[in-house]
Amino acid sequence: MTEINKIPTASVRTGRSSPLKSLGRSKLWWLTLLCVIVAAVLAWRSLPQQGYVIAIQFPEGHGLKAGDAIRHRGIDVGQVTEVRLSEDLSRIIANASLLPGSEGLAVEGTRFWIVRPQVSIAGISGLDTAVGGKYIAISPGDPAAQRTRIFEGLAAPPVDELPGDGIDLVLRSDSRHGISEGAPVTWRGVDVGRVHSVALSPDARHINILVRIDGQYRRLVRSASVFWVTSGFGVDVGISGLRVDADSLSTIIRGGVSFATPGGPGADSSVNPNHVFDLHSKPKPEWTTAEASVPLIDFPLPRTVDLRGKRKSSVLGIPTTKSFRMTGVLLRSGSGQLHILTAGDGLAPLDETKPELTVDIPDPPQAATVTCTSDNVTFFKAAAWILLNQTPDAHPGGLSPTAFRVPVAVEELCISRTAGAADQPTDLIQTIPVTQLQSAEQGWMMTGETDDLTTWIGAPAVATTDGRIIGTFTILPDGPAVIPLERIPE
Repeated sequence: MTEINKIPTASVRTGRSSPLKSLGRSKLWWLTLLCVIVAAVLAWRSLPQQGYVIAIQFPEGHGLKAGDAIRHRGIDVGQVTEVRLSEDLSRIIANASLLPGSEGLAVEGTRFWIVRPQVSIAGISGLDTAVGGKYIAISPGDPAAQRTRIFEGLAAPPVDELPGDGIDLVLRSDSRHGISEGAPVTWRGVDVGRVHSVALSPDARHINILVRIDGQYRRLVRSASVFWVTSGFGVDVGISGLRVDADSLSTIIRGGVSFATPGGPGADSSVNPNHVFDLHSKPKPEWTTAEASVPLIDFPLPRTVDLRGKRKSSVLGIPTTKSFRMTGVLLRSGSGQLHILTAGDGLAPLDETKPELTVDIPDPPQAATVTCTSDNVTFFKAAAWILLNQTPDAHPGGLSPTAFRVPVAVEELCISRTAGAADQPTDLIQTIPVTQLQSAEQGWMMTGETDDLTTWIGAPAVATTDGRIIGTFTILPDGPAVIPLERIPE
C-alpha cells in the first residue's frame, strides 16, 4: 500500500476540561463576563434609592395622590408614596420618601402644606399646579432640631411663607364687616397690602383680622395709624341728585381696609410685627386730609438727568444704529470736574460701543454732549462714571461727593428719577426692600417678581437710612440689579 492511501487516525485523550482553562483559551468568555458585570451595575444604579421615609397628616387631601412631588425652593426633594385615610377616618395620611441628601428637612418644626390652584377675585395662586400635579411644599425647621418621621400638615400656607415681604398686623373689630381673605389694604386708593385671615378672638368677643403691609410701604404704618372698613360701594342722595361711589371690583365683592397716619404724637413711632390696631367702621374727615399722611422717605431725593444716545450695531452684517435713553445723576468732584453716574445703555459697556450722549442739564436748562471712550468712562461692574467736562464753570450744578457713599453690604434702598418739566419736576421712586436683594458677583440681584423696570436703567440707588447714593440700577442678562458703588471721583 502506498503512502498516499494511508488513513489518518485521531489521537484521543480522556479527561475533564476546567472552566477557567476554557476562559483562558477563549476571549468570547471574557467579553460575555464583562457584559454581565456592566448589565448588573446598570440595573443596580437604575433602582430607586430608598430615602428617609416620613408620614404627614393633613385635614384634607385635595386630590393628592401617590407620585406627587415634595418641593422646596422650586426643586423636588421627595415624593409621595401612598395616600390613605387615618384609622378614625378624620384625616388623610400621606406617606412620603425624601430624596437622599434631603433628610435634614425631616426635623421638628418643619411645616408641610398642599399647593393647589386657587382662583378668587383677589387673584390666582398655585397656577403651576393647574397643568401639572399637586405637590407638597415645605417650610424647613431648625437644622439642629431633633429628627422625626411624623408631621402634622397645614390646611393652608403659613403666613410667613406667603409671597412678598412686609409687616404683619392684627386689626381688632366687633364685626367682620364683610371682609374676607384676599381683600386689599389700601392707602389713598392704592393697594399696599392684603388681608390674610379672618377669625374669632380666643374669647369670641372680637374679630381678629390679620393683614400684611408690603415691605415697600412699611414706613406708612406708625403707632398713630388708623384703620377703617372700605365698603367699596356707596350711595348719596341729595338735592343735586343721586351720586354713586364705587371702588374696585375686589373691594366691592370681598370688602377692604384703608388706613392713614394722622400727624401728632406717635406719628413718628414705628411698630413691631403683630401690633394690634382697632378697625373702625368708617373714617373721620381729618384722617383723609392731605396732612394726615407720612412720607415714604424723610430725605430729599437727588435730581436726575436724562441721557439720550445712539448705539451702533449690525443686523445680518448690515450696519445700523439704535436709539436708547437712560437716567443719570451729576456729581461735582472736589476738583470741579463734572461726572455722570449711570449704568451703561443696558446692552453693552459704554466704553466699548462709544456712543455719543446728549445730557439734559436742568439748572439752568441746557444740553451737553459727550462721546464715551475709554479715556473718559470709568466702569465698575455694570455701572459707570462718565467725565462730562474738566472745566469747572462750563456746566454749573452737580451733587457734592458727600451725597455719595460706598456701601459695605446689601442694605435697604430705593431707586429714584425725576420726571416732568424742568420748572415743575416730579420725583418718582421705587422702593426695594433688602429682602429682595441678593448679593452676587455682578451686583445686588433683585429676587421675586418685578414690574417692567426698563425705564429705570441708570437711576441712582438711594439708601433709606441716610439718603445717600450708594449705587445705580440696571438690568443685566440675569435680571434687574443694583450695582453698588466701588469708588467716588475725587
